[in-house]
Amino acid sequence: MIDEKDLQEGLQTIFQGMDEFADADVVINDPSILDRLTTLEGPFLQINNSPTPRVVYDKAAGRYGYINIPTVLIVSALARNPKDYWDQFRDVRQSCFERIAASTYVTVSGMDCQIMSYVATQDPVEWYQSEESEMPIYLSQELMLEIEEL
Repeated sequence: MIDEKDLQEGLQTIFQGMDEFADADVVINDPSILDRLTTLEGPFLQINNSPTPRVVYDKAAGRYGYINIPTVLIVSALARNPKDYWDQFRDVRQSCFERIAASTYVTVSGMDCQIMSYVATQDPVEWYQSEESEMPIYLSQELMLEIEEL
């Protein structure tokens, strides 16, 4: 059965291997990363717990389990031209899609897991403003990854 913590750590390693992210900018279950937006530009990726873990034991079909792992892409909008941060958001999101497409398999707890052929965006891009200004502080969007245990 898939160990969610190990899977999150495996995904963290995959995303930390991207040029767009520093190792400290890819976190697991750590919303305090938003506190860093006042001093750092990011981008950031937060890997969260699955809202709907599903376990299926169907040996005849060769499926043992699968799980959805939500990740949240966060791009700072501080002191920048809107075109620049929207372009950066689009480009980093595309790089995340390409990295997942290139990382078809990940080994977790000694089990091979397949990252499914799609990454779903669950919600539209959101932006958050500070109380002092009408300018956005950051943009974010949830990206849902479906992982199947092989």
